[in-house]
Amino acid sequence: MQRAQANGATGVIVFDSLATNTLTNFGGTDTVGIRIPAIFISGADGFKLRAAILAGGTLNASARLGPDFDGSFDNGVVSHEFGHGISNRLTGGPANSSCLNSAAGNQTMGEGWSDFFALWMTTRPGDDGKASRYVATYDNNDPYTVGPGFRRKPYSTDFSKNNYTYSQLGTTTGKFQETHDVGEVWATVLWDLNWQFIYKYGYNADFFSNSGGNNSMLKLVLDGCKLQVCNPGFLDGRDALLRADSLTNRAANADLIWNVFARRGMGFSAVQGDRVNGAARVTGIQEGFDLPPQAKVIVLSNKKAATSGNALEAYPNPAQDLLTVRTQLNSAAPMQVAVLDLVGKTVLRAVPVSAAKMQQTGVELNTSRLTSGVYVVRVTTSEGIFTTKVIIQH
Repeated sequence: MQRAQANGATGVIVFDSLATNTLTNFGGTDTVGIRIPAIFISGADGFKLRAAILAGGTLNASARLGPDFDGSFDNGVVSHEFGHGISNRLTGGPANSSCLNSAAGNQTMGEGWSDFFALWMTTRPGDDGKASRYVATYDNNDPYTVGPGFRRKPYSTDFSKNNYTYSQLGTTTGKFQETHDVGEVWATVLWDLNWQFIYKYGYNADFFSNSGGNNSMLKLVLDGCKLQVCNPGFLDGRDALLRADSLTNRAANADLIWNVFARRGMGFSAVQGDRVNGAARVTGIQEGFDLPPQAKVIVLSNKKAATSGNALEAYPNPAQDLLTVRTQLNSAAPMQVAVLDLVGKTVLRAVPVSAAKMQQTGVELNTSRLTSGVYVVRVTTSEGIFTTKVIIQH
């Protein structure tokens, strides 16, 4: 290339010396002073071009430039990578930046915090927690609203889009132990909590303000990192958030935090599992979908501020042939689940379900025989009757 440039070439086509070779890439480090472009083509194509030139032919070529899909141009990727420096330095204190061990098999949450930072930084006014959000869509040459980006599932408060719970971690087939996969589950619960803070306190586009649920959530996450143990597990991280809320907000959001974590299997009776060489592992985990005795059940809203009362979910909504009903409510007796039309007639009923099952996986209802329209899902517990509206749309 240097010789070609010195002799007035405006570009270089390089091809392999073997006419049968289909290799189409090459590398090199000596690029000092090179100011002309170059491409590499296979020997098979190169010898065809060479033969045409030797026969006196004229070759016409054109190039179409496209975007450079590099992570340096993806705001989410930049925020993610910068976020590692934050979580690494805050966890364990500034003198110990090795408290987030990324070895496979650990409950390493570093990738999760970084995904959270990326999602948080790229949230725009008018966004909705139910919508699907992705990481590195630009870097992956994906549509912003379609994905899939670099993760297995979109980030969303909608359980039908992202149903990760604590038991997603483990070593059996289909479970997560690789650090990015583990972090994806951690980011999921942080993203849920972020939106509940927004629904409760509103969204403030001024990131330097003290108001707004998004800003309060970021402060909570950063304070939690400062308070948690070295090489934490998910429940250590949960408890650090609760401690931070207690110190900063006099535990004003404790019930909300517990409800969000319980929904994802990280509730009061959950067990963090094994700890090896000081690091929380993905083995020995036990889910828990319950709340502490003193905690109140909170509505985890998708549209408005969270309030005390019904914590009943029915999704997808609109539903077609299958509807899942789930709740974090307790009940001394099996829960009765029914679907009613708008005149109060029961059109579908499930077999009574235990509170534990309703908290963990919920109950699935076959709605394929229902006509399209608006219905009411009713759940009867020993603590009362709770309802929510759903749309059946075939």
